[in-house]
Amino acid sequence: MIVLVGMPGCGKSSLARAYAAAKGVPRYDTDELLRERHGDILGPAPARRRWQEFRRREAALVDELASVPKGVLALGGGAWEGGRHVLLQTHLCVYLECELAVLIGRLKNGDRVMFSAASLERQVEDLLNQREEIYRLAHRTIDVSQKPLTGLVAQLSILQEDGRSATVRIA
Repeated sequence: MIVLVGMPGCGKSSLARAYAAAKGVPRYDTDELLRERHGDILGPAPARRRWQEFRRREAALVDELASVPKGVLALGGGAWEGGRHVLLQTHLCVYLECELAVLIGRLKNGDRVMFSAASLERQVEDLLNQREEIYRLAHRTIDVSQKPLTGLVAQLSILQEDGRSATVRIA
C-alpha cells in the first residue's frame, strides 16, 4: 500500500482518490473513516478532550490500516506523528511536500477545525515548522505545489513500482 503523508491542504485525499480510480485499488482516508465511524469527534466537547479522543481513535485506525496490503491511504496530517513507525516498516510512505503559500491558499476557503481564519497564515507556518522534519522520514518526497493530479498519479505509479529507495522531486 502507498501511504500519503503531509500537511493539511497538501492534497492527500484528492491524490488518493485519483490514484485509486486510475489504478483500480482500494482507497482509505483516515479523516473520512473517522467521520464515518464516529461522527463529528471534534464537536462541542472542550477542545483539549476532543483532540485527545480524536488522536486516540486515529491511532487505533492507523494500527488497523497498517495490516492492509493493497491500496492507497491518505493519512491525516497528525496521524503520521504517532503511526509512522509501523507504516514505515510495512508500506511505501510518500511525503507530499507543498509550498507554504500554496497550502495557505488552499486552506483559506476551507472548514478545517484545527485552524482559525484570523491567524491562518501563522498557524499553518507554525504547524509546518513543527511537522516537516517528521514528514521527511517518509521513504519518498514529491513536491505537489502547483502540479496537476494526472502527473502526480503517474509519478506515484512509478514510485510504487520502484520501491522505497530515493527521494524524488517532480519538476
